[in-house]
Amino acid sequence: MLTLSKLARLANVSVSTASKAFSGSTEVNEETREMIFGIARQYGCFKKFYNAKYPKLVIAIIAPELRGAYYTRYLSCIQDNLERENCELCFSTTNFSGEKEKALVEYYYRHSNVDGIIVINPQSDLDGHYEIPVVFVNPLCRSAYAFSVESDLGPALRESAAYLRKKGVDSVGFIGEALTERKQQLFERVMRETGIALDERLVVVTERRFEEGGYRAMEQLFSGKHLPRAIVCAYDNMAVGAIRCIFDHGLRVPEDIAVLGMDDNFEAAYLNPPLASLSSDTGELCRIAAEAILNQSGQAAAQHVIASSFKLRRSFEIL
Repeated sequence: MLTLSKLARLANVSVSTASKAFSGSTEVNEETREMIFGIARQYGCFKKFYNAKYPKLVIAIIAPELRGAYYTRYLSCIQDNLERENCELCFSTTNFSGEKEKALVEYYYRHSNVDGIIVINPQSDLDGHYEIPVVFVNPLCRSAYAFSVESDLGPALRESAAYLRKKGVDSVGFIGEALTERKQQLFERVMRETGIALDERLVVVTERRFEEGGYRAMEQLFSGKHLPRAIVCAYDNMAVGAIRCIFDHGLRVPEDIAVLGMDDNFEAAYLNPPLASLSSDTGELCRIAAEAILNQSGQAAAQHVIASSFKLRRSFEIL
């Protein structure tokens, strides 16, 4: 393999000039730079010597998947915040694998030389401290090494439960899927705190996801012939499927069964009926995550928690 000194001799320049050419120094004119680069390409060693810093910050974003409105909303919001600051973005998915997530963080840090990493809904902690900012958005566990920003759905869910109590509702169900266990646990805890009795027959966890999962979970409730007055869905896509199932069985929303979603996707307010939901303030979460990356504060293991809000709309109104 050609050494830098041999390359400099072939180009009839000093080693210092060759080094400055590959580092992007303005002390080397473009004609000389291209001549040196041409020789390096000819001998297959251009990538070995080229070390000029890319003029933009390059940020890696890692998410479990790109399916569904939840993750695409976070990705597009983070993209808007960072591209306004002239950043370039790389996207990768883990398919909910903690091992793949760790491998991607290592790859971007050690081999791609990115300037920062954002992990959405990380499944596990980092293995150690990194010299670039790493930001966790809605992590499943607290991190000892990353800057974390997350939404607490508790306040909004408590507000919705208080609304049901005020309306005299004492029969509330929950539908979710395998990946929403934490939301189910939160639902059960809030119902106990609010004094609404928990009926295990009204809690359904389905193997299916998104609208199909919501539909099938609601079908299971109908087959059991024990229906709640209100149903809380683990996320809005499931709520859409549940509503369709309720309509297909000849019942009305919210007159017969009130439906509440979570995450407050963009289309929630425009459905028929407009879908009530718990909003995690995605815009503010993404703004804080982008700011931590740009200010390099992602190197500090700090946690920011944002309270959620209850968006009461027609699907959950009880008259």
